[in-house]
This record gives sequence, C-alpha cells and structure tokens, in this order.
Amino acid sequence: YSLPKIMWTLKNIPGVRENVYKFLQVSDFICFKLTGQAKVSATLACRTMAYDVENKCWDKDLLAAGGISEDLMPDVVPCGSIVGDVIPSVAALLGIPAGTAVINTSQDQVAAAVGAGVLDDGQAVDGTGSVECITPVFDKIIRNRDFPDRNFVCVPHAVGGKYVTYAFNWAGGVLLKWFRDCFASYMKPEAKSRGVSVYRMLDELCPDKLSDVIVIPHHMGAGGTPDMVPTSKGSFSGMTMQTTMPDIYRATMEGLSFEMMYNIESLADFNINIKSLKATGGGASSPVWLQIKADILNRDITPVKNDEAGTMGCAMMAGVAIGAYTDLHEAAKVFVRFGDTFYPNDKNKEFYTDKYNKYKHIRNGLLNIWN
Repeated sequence: YSLPKIMWTLKNIPGVRENVYKFLQVSDFICFKLTGQAKVSATLACRTMAYDVENKCWDKDLLAAGGISEDLMPDVVPCGSIVGDVIPSVAALLGIPAGTAVINTSQDQVAAAVGAGVLDDGQAVDGTGSVECITPVFDKIIRNRDFPDRNFVCVPHAVGGKYVTYAFNWAGGVLLKWFRDCFASYMKPEAKSRGVSVYRMLDELCPDKLSDVIVIPHHMGAGGTPDMVPTSKGSFSGMTMQTTMPDIYRATMEGLSFEMMYNIESLADFNINIKSLKATGGGASSPVWLQIKADILNRDITPVKNDEAGTMGCAMMAGVAIGAYTDLHEAAKVFVRFGDTFYPNDKNKEFYTDKYNKYKHIRNGLLNIWN
C-alpha cells in the first residue's frame, strides 16, 4: 500500500523529493534494473492505492492529495506486458542471451488464478498457504459502496475486461501449523521415520464422524474479509469430555471453511457467484480438507497438480506476451493439470447447514464482544 508510504518518505527523508526518479515496487525495480524501463502491471498498480481501475491510469486526484507528482510513478501496463529487452551489459553479467524479453506479470493471487486456469466468470481459485484466499473472476466493476465497505477490492484480471477480488482470512494454513505445533508436536519423530508430514498423520486420525465442536478461526483477529476487526479472538466451543484431539483438528479445518463460506455469501450479495473452485497451495494436498471444503462450501473443488500455481501463471503470461500462445486459454490447455474433483456429500448437507448457522451466530457475537 505505497501511497501513504511515499507521502511519509517525501516528508521525512531529506533529499528524496529532489533526487528520486521513480517510486517502484519490488518487481518493477527488478524489471527496471534488467531493462532500464520503469513500468508496473495494473494489478500491482492497484496495490499502491493510487490507481484508477475504471480509467486505467493513475488517479490524479489521489496523487495530488498526497502531494505526489505523477512523474514519480512508473507507466502502467496490462498484466503480461513486455517491459523491454535485457540491457546487453546486464545480459552479459547474468549470462543470459542479449535481447531476452522481460515480462511484468501480476500480483500473486492473480498469477495463481491464471496458473489454476481460472480465467472466466463464475470460476475462482482457493489458495491455502499461510493465508487462505479465494479469488473469483467477474466481468464488471462493482460500484456498490458496500463492496469496499466490506473490505473487498476490485482489481483487473490478466484476462482483458475481467476483474477479480480477494476474499481472505489471515489465519489459513498458519492456524493448522499452530495446531500442529501446540498439540501434535509429539508426532514429529514418527512422521520423520515414515517420511510423511505431521499433517498427513493428522489426516489419518481425522474422524469421519461429525462433531459439535465449532472453531472460530480469528486467532490472528478477524483480519480479512468481509470484516476487519483485528481485536477479535479465536475460540473453541461445543466440546465435551468425549472430545478428542482429532475432533478439534477436524473442527479447525471446518472453521476455516465456514469462514470462507461466510465470504462466499458476502460476495453473492454483489452478484459474484462462484460456481466452481480450483484449489492451490499446501491445503490442496489434503484430501480430508478438500472434502470438508466441498461439503461446507457446497461446491465442486478441484486441486491443481502443480504446487506453484503462481509461478506457472507467470510463465503462461510470458508465453502469451512473446507469442508462443494466442491467449491465456490456449496456454492453460498446455500448462494446467488437475487432480480428482471433490464433490459435496449430500449426507452431510443438513448437518453442516445447521452447524454453519451456529457458526455465524457465535462468530458475529464474538465480533461484537471484541470490537
């Protein structure tokens, strides 16, 4: 979020205003050092808080309000644009062919969407790393004021004329890591001897029987969408003397999935309707969690076989930029491979519908307490 940082820098660091050439983000700086060209992709321009998504240019009013000359900002280009060729002296230093094209691709969630083949309306990618983020695709700018008020953004997709937003929860895979380290660290020696992860062993212990344990995954605050309440706290409820550690593990995955369902319902209020999901990141390697997600989100979910969807998305954009593929749809046919799809289990639908209603009641009650 560069705009306030640029304002602070210009105000507080002597000599910057007189000597600075351009303010660049990390990827833009790398491209600049390689090519001598200062350009930024539209998705990363959005991250500055100074980009006009509708008119596809820097927002002159915002820059003026911040006391920033537009000359200090790089040129904005569409995702997957050729920035320029590698400077001959740099090419010699790096040992790469002179004239190699440098392509500025996109922000990481957009790159992951491309790498998952999520290119059309109604599609979305569910990326579960440390943070869990669902990135849906839609075809028009959302002008409803409630949309940003619920902390959703509107960002150009790498596919021209399409847009995405980010529905996310800070406590995604990092919450399962916390659970593993606090409650299952004793499994590490056995996991090492078997050559598997502790998560795999926890999946093996995960009960099929559904329980009343409800986890509100606000262990890092409600620091995501649609609510930003950093003072919120996580909670465990519905436990009895019969509750076991594997029960709580399953409930933790359920709680994370309920939180994403809450986001999906919020997005539907703005006619962003997700019909199918592609799964990437560490969470996509757990069949247990994928089935829980399919049941709770009531949608088919398909894992992407490539572990690094974002990197693959960048390669696809580069391929289109240099003419190896006519468009991203053609590139997706070459690059993207999927695992087996997980479908909602009808026998769990009534139970999870009731449990989700309880989840929302507890969740929103706790937000009122901690806010």
